[in-house]
Amino acid sequence: MPSSIEEEMGPSKSKNHIGDPGAIDNYETAAADSEFVSVVAVDSGKVIGISLTRRHFHESAEPHLIAVDPIARGRGIGRALIDHVAADLRNDGCMLLSVHTVGPSFENEPYAHTRAFY
Repeated sequence: MPSSIEEEMGPSKSKNHIGDPGAIDNYETAAADSEFVSVVAVDSGKVIGISLTRRHFHESAEPHLIAVDPIARGRGIGRALIDHVAADLRNDGCMLLSVHTVGPSFENEPYAHTRAFY
């Protein structure tokens, strides 16, 4: 696996689109941590999506990151990542997939686009 989220999706697909360099640093650290499971979506040899999931207990897990290249959004890539992660977790006995996020009071235009996903 590439050494960073930026390397995986390219610099224009991370810091510039999420708008929080500290968050990207956090995701890069998580990607290297064995407590997180990484899943990538690839189209024609190019990474267009990535997810990081952390299993807190055998019965529960949390998506830490779901990111889709802006040019690939609206094609079901995020849904496919979540479906894949959920199926793997379900097959391993996980019963709860808990999503933590921020609402509209967090004013950040690039992040606001993520709320359209859910």
